[in-house]
Amino acid sequence: MASTARTLRTDVRQSLHGVPFGFWSGTWSDTLNLVPGALPGRPASAGKGNIPRLVAAALGGVRSHAVLVAGHWPGAPASSASATRPASGTTGSEAADPVPAALPAAAAALLHVSPGDVLRFREGSNHAGVSFRLTGLFAPRKLSGSADSYWSMDTIGAGGSSTASGYTTYGPLLVSPAAFGPALTADSGSWLAQPDMAKFTDTSLSAISGDLSAFKQSLESSSTLTGMLLSTTLPAVLSATASSLSVARSLLVIVTLQLLVLAVAALLATARLLVAQREGETALLNARGAGRWQLTRLTAAEVIPLCGLAAVIGGLAGIRLAALLATAARCGTRASACRPCWPASLNLSPGWRVVLNRELTGPVAGLDGRTCHRG
Repeated sequence: MASTARTLRTDVRQSLHGVPFGFWSGTWSDTLNLVPGALPGRPASAGKGNIPRLVAAALGGVRSHAVLVAGHWPGAPASSASATRPASGTTGSEAADPVPAALPAAAAALLHVSPGDVLRFREGSNHAGVSFRLTGLFAPRKLSGSADSYWSMDTIGAGGSSTASGYTTYGPLLVSPAAFGPALTADSGSWLAQPDMAKFTDTSLSAISGDLSAFKQSLESSSTLTGMLLSTTLPAVLSATASSLSVARSLLVIVTLQLLVLAVAALLATARLLVAQREGETALLNARGAGRWQLTRLTAAEVIPLCGLAAVIGGLAGIRLAALLATAARCGTRASACRPCWPASLNLSPGWRVVLNRELTGPVAGLDGRTCHRG
């Protein structure tokens, strides 16, 4: 699992062309089925016809993205000897000490459990018994910006449960990474890469979009990292943004040329008006022997300083106006992204992430597997 994370981090870094990004990984257990007569009991929220189950996970960086509501964070199992996997057919508590675990407060409310309770389950694949001692309850921390994408690794959702295909899954039970192997079966892994969107430059959008698309294709056909499923809309977003920038620049050039034509036409009209008004003065100077170049120098001495002053004032005013418009556009973008009444902004944000899921068929460090599908 660690080697897979290093490989993915390197590939994502190369695809993003140096744009800084956050990278987190998670290990997920096999499904945990309820044991009749033990905690937790069948929750009423599971509904009729649905089979309730839980899932455990070790999520990197979870303490900085969650807040404890009660109890304390779980530590590693007491010892490797006491955390050895119980034999099939045992209840878990008969053969091993309970694995310390924390549960989302929303899930704990649905399951009617609290810190200090011992929860007993059977793994879905080998039916081995496993037990957990609930050490604490937590809730996702409310963060802004790219840090808010962390919980997209949680396939269950903020409500503490999700229902699909006849199963209602609760959790996740957060455990120490040391719990996998001796006490728990590692069933799948997830990796989340969240780039810092403010660090993208307009000159690299198309290149990064192409490299991310190529990375996705290479991942799907990789013979080493098999069974990977990549979920992202970042290439499409970057490509659309690059196209919009190209169109905006073209429109800006067209508008600039139109303004230039209007300015030249205005100057010509003004020049003709001045010439008509100064016909008498010009005729008098010609009568006194003034040549064409002398008249030209007199006219230039009046026009050039005036045009230069107008160009300087207009340039400074244009630069200031462009800065004000750019600031207003940035503020408007931030405001629309923060308002929940703008669904377009909210729909775009989850797409600017790279989420990888893979199902493991062997130990945690194995590289072979199948595509992971979670309800």
